[in-house]
Amino acid sequence: MESSTRIGRLRSRLLSLCSIPSRSAWGEGESQVMDFIGRTLDGLCGSSRGLKVFRYPLPLDPFGRHHVAALWRHPGGGRATVVLVAHVDVVDERDYGSLSHLAFDPVGLTEALKGCEHLPKEARRDLERGYLFGRGTLDVKAGLAIEMVLMEELAMGTVDVGVNVLFLPVVDEERDSVGMRGAVGFMRDLAEAEGLDYVACVNTEPSELGSSGEDLPIFIGSVGKLMPFALLVGKGAHVGEPWQGLNAAYLASRVVSSLEGVSWSAESLGDQKLPPMTCIGLEILRDSYSVTLPDMAMAYFNKLTVSSDHRSLLDRFKAEVMISLKEAVGHIAHEFRLLGLPEIHVAKGSRVFEVREVIRLAQSMGFDPNGAASRLDPREDTRGQSVRVLLEALRVLRLEPPLAVVGFLPPYYPPKLNRGCVEKDARLRKEMERLASLWSREEAIRYRVEEVFGGITDLSFLGGFVGEEDFAAVMDNMPGGSHLYPMDYQAMACLDVPVVNLGVKGRDAHKWTERLDLAYSFGVLPDLMIQTLRALGGSADLS
Repeated sequence: MESSTRIGRLRSRLLSLCSIPSRSAWGEGESQVMDFIGRTLDGLCGSSRGLKVFRYPLPLDPFGRHHVAALWRHPGGGRATVVLVAHVDVVDERDYGSLSHLAFDPVGLTEALKGCEHLPKEARRDLERGYLFGRGTLDVKAGLAIEMVLMEELAMGTVDVGVNVLFLPVVDEERDSVGMRGAVGFMRDLAEAEGLDYVACVNTEPSELGSSGEDLPIFIGSVGKLMPFALLVGKGAHVGEPWQGLNAAYLASRVVSSLEGVSWSAESLGDQKLPPMTCIGLEILRDSYSVTLPDMAMAYFNKLTVSSDHRSLLDRFKAEVMISLKEAVGHIAHEFRLLGLPEIHVAKGSRVFEVREVIRLAQSMGFDPNGAASRLDPREDTRGQSVRVLLEALRVLRLEPPLAVVGFLPPYYPPKLNRGCVEKDARLRKEMERLASLWSREEAIRYRVEEVFGGITDLSFLGGFVGEEDFAAVMDNMPGGSHLYPMDYQAMACLDVPVVNLGVKGRDAHKWTERLDLAYSFGVLPDLMIQTLRALGGSADLS
């Protein structure tokens, strides 16, 4: 296809997608985008024998969203199939301030920013270079537009990539990835029904995360994310008699002090270094003001990982929480002694439980964790719902303080790494390294293959890296996890699809200055995508 014609179609498609305010889990926007995609694909079926369009619901989705997918069959037959994935949702537009009404109008916003005095210098430079501004332009409706137009070209016979292609748009990536978690079961069932062999999955998340200078990375893996937490149980008492109780807020603060940025939590993979664990939530768990010492508080942490050894992480976290709890109780007891105050009474000493231990004890007394989760408001934050399940179990048990409960909050993103010892992974790595070298010679840009994308992506759910025992160490210790954050481990393990991220180019995803480099994203990247599909299909067993 003529480059200028394709660029025009891509720009038009991007503007149509961006005009739909598809905020994650907010209103009808995500379903409206899916309906738009479905209508577009339906319109192609009459002129293409090789295109099939599918619609399927998302299991246990509290918002009733649905998915559309399309399979293009290569006329030469064969089982080898490349999956194209992109999310349809975006973060909200509140950071645009007085320009919020233009956030979903890229043309109007870009024009308005020409007169914006407080536009950052780098953003103004890009404005003058022809970048397009607006919510979702970069993350990731440009990538979605590229995949849609590629499916149209395949259906119309103007492009041939030598391999079957499954287009898999998903919802909710910016929130809890309900979409991709629900899509893996569809992928497995479709592979069985249609006789497909998934040789790779291609994503189009912005390449800016992990890039340096003008080099553009090609990611062949996706970092994992865990959210370990510690819920501390103290004892309430009037603030005038603190020795009668034990302040859970103080206990939690000691845990944060000992675990914040701790060096052992930082991981690396080759030259890529991940940040250490950091606390992203420290809360007193009560509903209103009180002059009583808090009896419950919790701290939860963000942990990026390229390791599959989740059991060892939980063991280390648990041991550190125990040390912090004992030190906190000992310290406050010492301070009270110096003041001549009565001793703190600790009947059973300090104890640390895992979530699954607490849940099993509560179940023996009639507690139903799934029932507790199902009674919650599904529109409440998933993390808040998970904590409520644990609190209800603790109310049943009435355990003697001081104690802590450790586990994981949603979301959980398993790390997805390319293992050179696995044939499909090795094949994808070899082809992407070859293409990166080729493109670096042909384009005015240097490309490099990187092991993992620096931010979390839906590629995490394509399985094969985390073993069942380590998976269970997370999910069994996530309060209400089977109901609030269901994951089909068997489907993920069955799929085990190699992944690559070929990103659109721009800057400032999730910011009011989010913008897209149109020249690269629509003038260069589509051809690279086509070459990638041809390479992956040509290197696969097409029989």
